[in-house]
Amino acid sequence: MPACALALCTLAGCATSTDLVVGGPDGGAGLFNGSCNESVSTSGFTFRYCADYVGLTADQVSAIQSVCAAGADAGTGVSVAGTYSTGICDHTGSVGGCAIASGGFSSTLWWWTAMGGMDVSQYMSQCTAEHGTWLAP
Repeated sequence: MPACALALCTLAGCATSTDLVVGGPDGGAGLFNGSCNESVSTSGFTFRYCADYVGLTADQVSAIQSVCAAGADAGTGVSVAGTYSTGICDHTGSVGGCAIASGGFSSTLWWWTAMGGMDVSQYMSQCTAEHGTWLAP
C-alpha cells in the first residue's frame, strides 16, 4: 500500500492514554497504541492530518513508523513530513475524525481545515462512504 494511502487509512477507536500502552483499551497483552502526525505539501497547498492507532502488534508498529516517517515523493511532487509517536494525536483545532476498524487494530484519522478544498460535510461523507464513524473534535 502506498505511504499516503496507509497514512490516510481510517480505522476505529481513539486511544485514551498519552503513552505507549501494553494491553490498550481495545487489545490484550502485547498490543500497542500510537499515532502518525503528517503534513503533506502538493500543488501549492499544505494540509495536515493525524492518525491514532489502537491495538497494534509490534510488526504493525514497525510498518506504520516506516510509512509515517517516509517523506519521499517518488517523483509525484508530493512532499510528506511525518512523525510517529507512542501517544495520541493532539486534536486541538481539528475539524473532526473518522474511525474505522480494520486488520485487527483500529484507528481514527483526524483532519484539520480544508484539505484540498474539502469542507467538513465532505469529510463526513467520505468517512461514511468508508463505513466509518464521524467523530467531533
